[in-house]
Amino acid sequence: MQKQIWEITKKDIENHPAWVFPMSEEGDFDEATVVPASDRDLINLNSQVIVECEVLDSKGGQYTGYMYWAVPVCIEHCQPLIWVGDNAVGFWFGIQKPDISVLPKFSFPLVARTKEIGALKSIELEINGYGYVSGKSSEVIS
Repeated sequence: MQKQIWEITKKDIENHPAWVFPMSEEGDFDEATVVPASDRDLINLNSQVIVECEVLDSKGGQYTGYMYWAVPVCIEHCQPLIWVGDNAVGFWFGIQKPDISVLPKFSFPLVARTKEIGALKSIELEINGYGYVSGKSSEVIS
């Protein structure tokens, strides 16, 4: 099974809690293609991995999502995403400043914690708002 990263659904991440970006010359892959990770993929990481995470807001609300397994743990490296109903909500906007008037309102901060899967230890990220690049640094608005 292979998908484009933006095609991953909540059910996909619940059925396969880790996905990798294949780095093989064999197959019909591009830079947005992901496949469910095998145990071997998670032992010696040589490509990016997204991992299922549980997210709690400051009022106890719970969400399921995923984020990139990355060190250092920060919003721009982990790029967290959660599902609110059937809608995917991302928290990293790259060089585009997000228009918060059209984005869901959350009780920030949110805390995202990945599942421990195979050789991957759990990582935790505090999400204080919607992140983007501003000049030479990252900023967050909520």
